[in-house]
Amino acid sequence: MFRFLQGLANLVGSLLTLLVVALLGYGAWTLYQRYAEGPLLREQVNKLAQQLEEKTRELEDLRQENLKLTRELEKLRLANRLLKVDNRVAIIDVLGQKGSAEEDTLETTFAFQEVDSDGRPISPRYQWSIKGDILYVDAWVAKFQDEFVELGDAVRGGSIYLFRRLFGEHQEPAQGFKLDPEGDLPTVYRSGKEISDFEKEIWANFWKLANDPKLAAEKGLRAIHGEAPYVKLIPGKRYRVQLRASDGLSIVPEGEIIPARAG
Repeated sequence: MFRFLQGLANLVGSLLTLLVVALLGYGAWTLYQRYAEGPLLREQVNKLAQQLEEKTRELEDLRQENLKLTRELEKLRLANRLLKVDNRVAIIDVLGQKGSAEEDTLETTFAFQEVDSDGRPISPRYQWSIKGDILYVDAWVAKFQDEFVELGDAVRGGSIYLFRRLFGEHQEPAQGFKLDPEGDLPTVYRSGKEISDFEKEIWANFWKLANDPKLAAEKGLRAIHGEAPYVKLIPGKRYRVQLRASDGLSIVPEGEIIPARAG
């Protein structure tokens, strides 16, 4: 019995010894692992930090590029708006008609008046009659290259014009109703608006520039020529003659004549 108990004690002692050794071994291994993994973890942390720094720089580059693109887009939008700006330069009121188109006796009476950019009259209100109902508006137009219009150039920021005459389709143009005489300043300038020497040169040398593309290009001109848009007049209606910054003249119905307009 003693030997049994002694043997059991020895076994337990051995087991305890083995357990302690195992625990010490496990602790040593754990300490070793943590020690061995420390530099690896630090390396991974440093690598992640570098990647984060790179991504932050890339994000900032993208933000700057987006800001640049946004500014360019705004410039393009502004340029597009400037190119499409329409200015009303004259009004036509159709005062009445008499006769018959079938009998070739139709006659239309209308009023024509130039206006400034705010719609204020800058010329006398002319009243004429034409045979038929088709009216032509004859003008000189100088159109500048788009880049000047886009930049809002002080002198070349929009097309400029000079009204020459009005005439009906059954009328010889030379026999039309004269407005701004050839070689004279347009009415818009005679109303008080300042005119630059540059613009004076264009009107003084209109046909020379029209026939010399190289000289016209040197002046920033895209096109320079005569235009004569026309419209079928309807009694009681008002039409506006407008000039687009990047283009020429057009005639657009504006509505019915109210008594104050027709007076």
